[in-house]
Amino acid sequence: MAVEVAIDFKNDEKEEVKVLDSYSLYAALYLIGFAALHSFLASLPAKSAAKRRFGSRVDPWYLVLFSASAVITILPLFAIHSSSLAICFSGSHHS
Repeated sequence: MAVEVAIDFKNDEKEEVKVLDSYSLYAALYLIGFAALHSFLASLPAKSAAKRRFGSRVDPWYLVLFSASAVITILPLFAIHSSSLAICFSGSHHS
């Protein structure tokens, strides 16, 4: 599947800018989700909620758990990227 992006100029000419394959689209959407989750977990409300739920014993572990969640949630993005590269270099293309 490919998504074509076109820009409409003031003189009514349309110019094709880029063809975005599904792997790039999935990677972009995943990265947006990753950034949103990462930002939420780094926020004071999330830290306060964790402290209310688990007490002060969460303080020394919050950074460790935050970093572990970042690593675990970024791994699928590398898998998407790797499969996208494999398709590009193999010459086959899914439409």
